[in-house]
Amino acid sequence: MTDEPTSPNADARDNSSGSGWPYEDRSSAGDPPAGKPLTVSSEKSPTIAIDHAALANGREPDLAAYFDHSYLSPASAKAASRTLIDAFDDKGLWLASLIQPCHLARELAQNCSDVTRLVILQWVRQGETHKLKLLGETLLSVADSQLSQETTRMMMVLAGLLGILRPSTAQKLAARAVPRMPDAADVELVSDASRWVEAGVILESSSTEERVFWNRRLREPDAGWDWDTTEARLALSHLAKVLPREGSLHELFQNAIPGCWWDLWREQVLHQRHLPAMPLLMAPGGSDTTTQPASAGNGGARRGSFKGGLAAGIAASVVLGGLGLIVLADAEEDRRPRLSSSTRASTSRTGPQPPEVSKTDSKNETAAPPIRDSLRYLKAVLAGGGAASQSKGPVTSGSMAKRSQAILPIPPNMSKKDLRERERVIFEHDHPEIQKLFSLLKDGSLRQHESLLQGESGAAPVGSTEHQQLLHWLLLDPPEQADTRLTATKLAMRDLPVEETVSLFDLCFYPGSPNEIEIRQCAGLLLDVSEELTSEQRAKLKAISESKT
Repeated sequence: MTDEPTSPNADARDNSSGSGWPYEDRSSAGDPPAGKPLTVSSEKSPTIAIDHAALANGREPDLAAYFDHSYLSPASAKAASRTLIDAFDDKGLWLASLIQPCHLARELAQNCSDVTRLVILQWVRQGETHKLKLLGETLLSVADSQLSQETTRMMMVLAGLLGILRPSTAQKLAARAVPRMPDAADVELVSDASRWVEAGVILESSSTEERVFWNRRLREPDAGWDWDTTEARLALSHLAKVLPREGSLHELFQNAIPGCWWDLWREQVLHQRHLPAMPLLMAPGGSDTTTQPASAGNGGARRGSFKGGLAAGIAASVVLGGLGLIVLADAEEDRRPRLSSSTRASTSRTGPQPPEVSKTDSKNETAAPPIRDSLRYLKAVLAGGGAASQSKGPVTSGSMAKRSQAILPIPPNMSKKDLRERERVIFEHDHPEIQKLFSLLKDGSLRQHESLLQGESGAAPVGSTEHQQLLHWLLLDPPEQADTRLTATKLAMRDLPVEETVSLFDLCFYPGSPNEIEIRQCAGLLLDVSEELTSEQRAKLKAISESKT
């Protein structure tokens, strides 16, 4: 719940018309009122406007008041969502860090989902499973009479995304949504989401870490995973105990796990069907229970005991052979993932008050790694196009690909200054989604935006692709203030890959460079502390740190 057909950050403003979003927008919302694109008005409420100047200075808007006054009808909700997306103008990155589940429920209640879809995409990109779970719980608390078509669809989308990571919540969402999705256009969405819910039922007894492991590998089966680690072996061992002998999910697991393991597991299952039951071979006391002819005497009994022991040994070697697979109980053969009747009953009642996403929740909840390769399929899943829930090639993060292409060999006839400017323009063009965050750091003070720079903001948390992209950009186009420049350079040295950092230092260091002093200082530090440097990288850093220019 893991790059889209075009980009994982597809502009929601294009999607609002349905042209950029693969499923038909069947909401009853009309077009926004003409004349005041930055203001949403309603006959039943005062006018609420977005303060663009405040947003430009990094001040958070009062979203609670905005949603309370602007989402009163399908038409006003549609206009309000477009206004909100246009005002932030960063494809949901900052907006997703501020929005609360109750706000999205308010939008969905009016059969509009423009902001919701944008925010869900960002949460998946950030691996913020706890926010997806809280949104699911919020939607479960909505009364049946208040459920709109878009609310039901988003419940099913969340069920698919949370199927393995939060199986209990996913089962409740699916149980409540499926009966309300009879349209033929929703068949593929229901089918795809149900598959992940069923996978979650199978893996529900696994630890949280193991579910994160399977969620990532099942959604990105062609990523070239290492199956020889302790974590992988334990996960496979547990899977052998819980995977049904037959079922619709075999293809999902078979596509992801090593072929040799799958062949051994299938062979073990086939042998089990033809073996006599173990208790019939050996009695509890160890004596042979096979009836012997009376004339056989003690010798016949001994031969029978030997034959029984040999048969038991062969049976045990077959069952316990290969990768140490465990015998599956006979009752397992009829096991099928299903939603329990108690689960269905529990979802028909109104739940607790909708929860809010707090900083405490975020800190206590371990974020699941973002499933970047499957992000490009998320819109197709929403569309019910179901075709694409599996990767078709090796995984390459789009952002990493852009970063690796940003530093090019220096042509003999181009100065570092000119090449740097070219790379800055390319990087700015390729990363419009972080333009607003970059501008805050570029033009603002360290005191104002230190938390954003340090990666303590939900919009670009430390370790995320967005935070690394910001640091990369701030080296290419450094901040105006010296203390911000130095901090950004030190953070880049700490958080960016060594190869990327050295390449950026080499590109951006020349006489008159705006961050010449900071790069020289940090090159010396990196030379002292890093143990991953190649001889070529050490030579570059030494030349920079010892330069007298």
